Amino acid sequence: MTMPKAAKAPRKNVAAVEASVKAIRSIIKAGAPHAATDIQYQLAKVKAMDVPGIKQVLTDLGVYPADVTMGGRWRADATKAERLKALRYAMHQQTVRPNLEARDDDDMPSPVVEIPAPLFNRKPKPEAPEGVENAFDAIRNALKDKLTSHEIAEIAEAVALKVCVEKMANFEAPEYARPITVQRPDVPDYEAGCQHENFGELLGFLVDRKHVWAWGPAATGKTRAAEEAAKALKMEFYPYSVGPGTMPSDFVGFISPGTGLYQETIFRKAFEHGGLFLLDEADTGSSAVMTKFNAALSNKYMAFPDRIVHMHEDFVCMAAANTQGQGQSREYSGRIQLDGATLDRFVFQQWCYDAALERTVFHVKTWCGLVQEIRRACEALGIKAIVSMRATQNGSDLMIGASKLTTRRALECCVYKSMDAATCVRIETWITDNNNSGKQWDDRFRAIAPEVEKITAK
Repeated sequence: MTMPKAAKAPRKNVAAVEASVKAIRSIIKAGAPHAATDIQYQLAKVKAMDVPGIKQVLTDLGVYPADVTMGGRWRADATKAERLKALRYAMHQQTVRPNLEARDDDDMPSPVVEIPAPLFNRKPKPEAPEGVENAFDAIRNALKDKLTSHEIAEIAEAVALKVCVEKMANFEAPEYARPITVQRPDVPDYEAGCQHENFGELLGFLVDRKHVWAWGPAATGKTRAAEEAAKALKMEFYPYSVGPGTMPSDFVGFISPGTGLYQETIFRKAFEHGGLFLLDEADTGSSAVMTKFNAALSNKYMAFPDRIVHMHEDFVCMAAANTQGQGQSREYSGRIQLDGATLDRFVFQQWCYDAALERTVFHVKTWCGLVQEIRRACEALGIKAIVSMRATQNGSDLMIGASKLTTRRALECCVYKSMDAATCVRIETWITDNNNSGKQWDDRFRAIAPEVEKITAK
């Protein structure tokens, strides 16, 4: 008797699950204050991907598709890498509970090694350290002759990740952002108001005079944060936006043919006299322009048309971009790949949407919540659309302002924009099927109009 061959799980689903696991691991290592929310979001993405049945997934990863709820064995030709990959994936599947009982199926290939039952059948421990240590012992004792110590350590890391996810899922991100007061011994306190959660770290970078590459989606508050940081640090602020037509002379200046005098630029002012220079849309400028910064940012001097100028001790540069300088994406097709030597001059800081700040600064809270749900739906469904904080701001302003837009019209003008009708239906269906607060799409939609009326009546 020959068992029918199970259909392979689409590689894109397996890769997507692995990508979410890597994202969760990096979130935990970063220890950001919004880690719990980001982890829950990554898990929601996995849930929304409709990954095929566990048998198909394990078959694709190198595990024989036996009755995985009663017992499971490796394929005879499964490599060590496939076994490791399957184990790490199975760590996160609650349905996988194989045991060590022998099987008498003659038609089944002889296994290389059985999956250790104690690893999966053990009940969760109340404390994370005990759960991690016990799981590590189970792996070490069962597989010490089959896997290297490095591979065992990687499996133990996967178990630790699972425990951390369970623990951090109990924490909730703050609902609203709190005002920030910047205190320094040499200057008066500065009331910065409500700022992005990265603002404090950005201030630290700038105080240490480290040039910052702030990258993230559109309208996350990068440019505004640069201006507020300059105010908080009592520095002159010099913003400049670059684009495909920007020339090197826009930064270094030039000698006027008519007068023979040097024409100064704002970059020259900041570089020579000190201040925060914002290089906005930095990933749209040409490599020829950006490489001009190499000597200026690293060697602390620069050759201008009139003379060589040494960098002022209070000069610092912040670049705001939508990418990491590695080239265009589907959403940001006008971005270019920049020279690695230029990027090496910066410390990188990722700017994501700060949900607490978004809820704080915009008037219509129910509208803000709906836009955030649409943003999550687009991410989970793989819809390449930008649902930024500008959508929240524009929709809120147009509903309570002179335009008096209805909720549906605000969605069409500020959020959906060029999306087709089928895509909009997919988004609204996903929100209904994946709501965490018990509010379906219709409930969220209908709650906006009464709040708008209440605000406009004041």
